Amino acid sequence: MFNNYNIKEIRCLPMDSQYEFINEDEVREFFNTGLAEQGGRYYYQQRGINLKDTKALVLFQYNGNIVAYGIFITREKEVVTGESHGKQITYNGYNLFDIESIHNIEKISSEEFRVLNPAFKRFSQSMQKTDIKLLNPLLRLLEKKRKAFEDKNKFQKITL
Repeated sequence: MFNNYNIKEIRCLPMDSQYEFINEDEVREFFNTGLAEQGGRYYYQQRGINLKDTKALVLFQYNGNIVAYGIFITREKEVVTGESHGKQITYNGYNLFDIESIHNIEKISSEEFRVLNPAFKRFSQSMQKTDIKLLNPLLRLLEKKRKAFEDKNKFQKITL
């Protein structure tokens, strides 16, 4: 899957739990359908990913865990006003992602991520960069977590 991309960066992107995503179910739904409905546009309030036309693997972080991933294409500045949970929000632009690359995964905790990257301390509310040398082991872990998430959800749908 990732052979089609020339990934130059790995970034962890913390997701806003104050205004946009109240719980993990909302986050999961956003990655299942919302991001595709927005044409791959992930709107930001403050700053987007500061890479111009450089493909990056983005690990989406929510509540202290990695919960999804996708491939960043570019950042565009565009002031847009929207509403989330009854609050008006002004966005300063959007990060554009390849819709086909977006996947929910079983959570990756700080401890699991530290096994992969011993220099890693903890997830925070700031965007973090990960050494590109860790790309291949990280891709293997993401694939394993993606399959586990899909299997778990397939089983849950069958038992409902």
